[in-house]
Amino acid sequence: MDLSTVTVQFSIEDLTPSPGPDSFWDGIVAGWSSVVDTGRGALVALGWAIPWLGTLTVGALVVYVTVRIVRRDTTERVEREGRARGSSETVESGEDVEDQEPT
Repeated sequence: MDLSTVTVQFSIEDLTPSPGPDSFWDGIVAGWSSVVDTGRGALVALGWAIPWLGTLTVGALVVYVTVRIVRRDTTERVEREGRARGSSETVESGEDVEDQEPT
């Protein structure tokens, strides 16, 4: 294995922030540029959010339909059991329990 030479060079960049606008008009232009940049950022965020909103909507629809089906089946089962129980329960006089007035 031979020895080799490594050369390293350091440089300093000027990282001093630029001063603010020098005149009123420069301030107006800087403010307008800020508004335009914010609008662009909002459009990017909207473009990012649209697929997620679609996915969440489909997921919510699946949950909604599932809950509706389960509730409908449960309601139908309870109604069937209530009708079966109500028609089989009679009092000694032969009237249905539902037809009697409470005492």
